[in-house]
Amino acid sequence: HGAEDLPTLLANGIAMLVQENDHSVGFLCVRVEQRPPTLPAWSPTRAYLRCVALLAGFSPRELVTQLMTSVVEQLANSRTAIQIIGYGSERWLAQGLKCAGFAIVDRIQFYELASLTHQTASVTSGACGARLQAAGHEHLERLAQLDSESFPPLWHYGYQDMVELLMRCRVQIAISNDALVGYSAVSANSKIEAQLARIAVLPQAQGRGIGRQLLADSIEYAASNGFTGFILNTQTGNIRSQSLYRAFGFRSVGPTIPIWSMSIAGQ
Repeated sequence: HGAEDLPTLLANGIAMLVQENDHSVGFLCVRVEQRPPTLPAWSPTRAYLRCVALLAGFSPRELVTQLMTSVVEQLANSRTAIQIIGYGSERWLAQGLKCAGFAIVDRIQFYELASLTHQTASVTSGACGARLQAAGHEHLERLAQLDSESFPPLWHYGYQDMVELLMRCRVQIAISNDALVGYSAVSANSKIEAQLARIAVLPQAQGRGIGRQLLADSIEYAASNGFTGFILNTQTGNIRSQSLYRAFGFRSVGPTIPIWSMSIAGQ
C-alpha cells in the first residue's frame, strides 16, 4: 500500500500499531466487510487482512501475534462469528500469521493461455448450452444470488462486488429456459493480456456445457479485441474448473498463493 491508501485503511478498518522507544515497528490493518445479504446465514462475517508491515530486524512471530491479539480484542464483542482472511506467501508473513493463530484454508493457482490465435476457430464451434447476452444493472441482484449458490462463502461476491465487476469488466450472462444460470467477467490485465475475473454456473446447470460456452466466449472476446494473452486463477481444490481450463490449452504458471484464515467466535 502507498501513502495514498492509508487514509482509507484507517477510516474503514481496524488499524493497530506497535511502537518501541518512540519508533513505530509494526502496523496491521483488518477491514470487516459489510455483510452481503446473500451470504448464507450460517456463514461467519468476513474480514480481510489488508496490510501487515514490520520494521526489518523485528520478529514476525512476536509482532504479528501482538498486533492480532489487539485486533481480536476489538472484535470480541461481535454478535456474529468473524472469519479473518489473508493472502500471502512471503516466509516472514507465514511465520507471523501461523503464530497468531491463522491456518491455510485454500490455495490459488494461476493459469495462462499464451496465445489466443489458435483458439478462436475451435472455441466458436462448440455446442451451445445457453443463450449469452450482456449483463445489465437489472441482473445484479440475481447475479449475487447465483454467485452465492455457486461458490463457498469464502469466495462469494455480493451485490456491491457485482456492481464493481460490471463497472470494470465485460460481463456476459447465460440464459437457459428463461433462467439466469451462469455468467463470466473479463477485464484487461494489460494492453496485451486479458483476465478472466470470474466465471460461475449454477450447480444444477453444470454438466451441460455452459461453463465451456462462457469460457469460449470470453476467449473469443479477448482475441477479437486485440489481446494476445489470457490469464485466470482458481482454487487448487477446484478440479472441475482446472480440467476445463486445461482442455482449452491453459497451463499452470507460478507458485500457488496460500489463503490464510482465522476465526473469532461471536457472542
